[in-house]
Amino acid sequence: MVQKLRLVAMGLLLAVWLMAGTAVAKQTELTMYYPVAVGGPLTQVIDSMVEAFMAQNPEIKVNAIYAGNYNDARIKLWQL
Repeated sequence: MVQKLRLVAMGLLLAVWLMAGTAVAKQTELTMYYPVAVGGPLTQVIDSMVEAFMAQNPEIKVNAIYAGNYNDARIKLWQL
């Protein structure tokens, strides 16, 4: 009985290990819409924040997209 439990536990650990390996191989991609004028100083702040985030989280890619003014960004979010 103990030997069967060990075998089942080892099988479950192997399955989790294999699934974890495939999950790490995939990259998550996020799209972030922001209402800050392109080329302005705040855009540089957002770009540096996105770059710092991606450096700390290499499995996540963030696409920062200018969405227009605040009303345009709000409308775009409601359409998603």
